[in-house]
Amino acid sequence: MWLVEHDATRRYGVVKPEEGADLTQPFRITDIVEKPTPDQAPSRYAVAARYVFGGQIFDALDATLPGHGGEIQLTDAIRRLVREGKPVYCVPLRPNETRYDIGNPESYFRAFVDFAFDDPQCGEKLRRHARALLERYERGEGFSLGGD
Repeated sequence: MWLVEHDATRRYGVVKPEEGADLTQPFRITDIVEKPTPDQAPSRYAVAARYVFGGQIFDALDATLPGHGGEIQLTDAIRRLVREGKPVYCVPLRPNETRYDIGNPESYFRAFVDFAFDDPQCGEKLRRHARALLERYERGEGFSLGGD
């Protein structure tokens, strides 16, 4: 779980923490909504889409009707468990952890560059190349595939 911008709630499952929860530690949730509009979001805490379930999730999925996008949503089954009084917990990302969202081109490129720059075999060469590219852009030269 991590805190997202107000307008970003529409891209994630969003949870409502139990009142008074310490959000730096695993905490119980009282609701979860799949891709809510900012006005419908129960909070700005998005789910990082990593789960651990007991067998009861299968019964909840069987009892869940198609929801967002006409599909049976895992978040709706989780919501069913919460409403039945079953304990459901979120684990927040630690301060030194990064969650990568590759659901759009910009976030995919950011993730790729982060991992590529950190690669033990190619990272240093890629960082040098990126520095050279940035220097060209700062001089206003840009990038060309050739030709005029």
